Amino acid sequence: MLKGLVYPPVCTLCGKIVGGENEKYCQACQKRLENRPKCYRTDGEFFDLCLSVFAFEEPLAETLRNMKRRKHPARANLLAKALEALVAEQGLTFDYITCVPVRWRQKLTRGLNHSEEIAVRLAKYTRIPYCRILQKHLRNKRQSSLSQKERKANVYGVYRLNRRWEGQLAGKTVLVVDDIVTTGSTLGEVARILKMSGANRVLCVTVAKSISK
Repeated sequence: MLKGLVYPPVCTLCGKIVGGENEKYCQACQKRLENRPKCYRTDGEFFDLCLSVFAFEEPLAETLRNMKRRKHPARANLLAKALEALVAEQGLTFDYITCVPVRWRQKLTRGLNHSEEIAVRLAKYTRIPYCRILQKHLRNKRQSSLSQKERKANVYGVYRLNRRWEGQLAGKTVLVVDDIVTTGSTLGEVARILKMSGANRVLCVTVAKSISK
């Protein structure tokens, strides 16, 4: 393993190299973001709040697709920094950070859970512990091919509490990290399990929100 490997600063959205370490976006992406909302909100069941930094559109969409296929440490760092800024701007407070889990077989195939990669870095930046609170124990269909009603049924019962966390969430606030939110069905199911396990509040943050046109 190479030690001391330095990654050049890149644009959070498109991955192009930028001029300085403090620059988050290239000029083209900065112009694209000038008129965007500060964040995007998703309404749904069980979670108390769901906010996203960006709209799910190019070039960010390709960035997230690439992250699903292989590790991008520099990109994961930048996306976590974007979530850190969102959390700070919104004044969100929480006791634990977790992510939407994937099945062990899927993680073994890909080599990572990219949402977890971002969540772990967010925990480092916020100094709030990242914890594997949930497990995905059932296989289900891909959400992207289903209607809103089908999505809700498709995720019901596929997640469960990690046994080590039984009795540990009473009165706590949990921040759930994911890459993309569309209808909020998956995050709603995750929040349902967390609330059933004693969590007082469940807050969700995602990198992007799918915007219907």
